[in-house]
Amino acid sequence: MQRFTDFVELANGNLLIKLNAEGRAELAELVEDYGIAALGFDGAFIELVEYQTCNGWEWIAPEEIGALTNALILSCDTVRDDHGVLISCGRVYANMDYAIKSPAEELARNGEIILQGCGEVAPVVKCKREDRVVPILGSIYCGCPKCDPPDED
Repeated sequence: MQRFTDFVELANGNLLIKLNAEGRAELAELVEDYGIAALGFDGAFIELVEYQTCNGWEWIAPEEIGALTNALILSCDTVRDDHGVLISCGRVYANMDYAIKSPAEELARNGEIILQGCGEVAPVVKCKREDRVVPILGSIYCGCPKCDPPDED
């Protein structure tokens, strides 16, 4: 697996993602194979940062932390239980301009992109008996009086 980008956590709390020489070649190949429109899809960006997501960074689904966005969210400060449920999450980073800027297009155009950082967030879970999402507070179930903890496997 090749490394196409470098991640730099900035002093202001944001994440700088810089395209390296191998990344520029990979982007050129994507454009040659699929056309410039391919860069508008999240898959191109996901491929460019695959090295990092296989080495400590991971994608966080917005609903796991109660984020009201469709932006791709990255973090390197997470804890999951044996079932893959997010139980702790530190700083997260997202392209909050996702509706107008493709991360892969920005990398192709500028050689870098800055993802906005957000401080420690609380993982959330959807209550099974009520139509609400609540923070997980030391447990992987909702904790409301109507819900029971899940059976242990």
